[in-house]
Amino acid sequence: MEPGQKYYIIAHAYWHYVGEVVKVLGPKTVELRNVCQVHSCRRNWSEFFAKGFGTDTQYDVWPDGTTVTAIAFTPFEHEIPTTRKS
Repeated sequence: MEPGQKYYIIAHAYWHYVGEVVKVLGPKTVELRNVCQVHSCRRNWSEFFAKGFGTDTQYDVWPDGTTVTAIAFTPFEHEIPTTRKS
């Protein structure tokens, strides 16, 4: 992972994040900004990765400075919401 790049990060089977890397702290540990924890999406995951967040995506916004250790990650080319949807 590289600073300035956005990623979809799996930290645990139930803990998935999207965020922009601010700093690499270890081989798979990063500090993020513009962070969302993704809970689910009614579209299939292929569509989520192709089109990004939508009205059908359930997520929470986490604070800048969140630290995550990844078990898997992939680049994320879409906008990241900065406010929690209601």
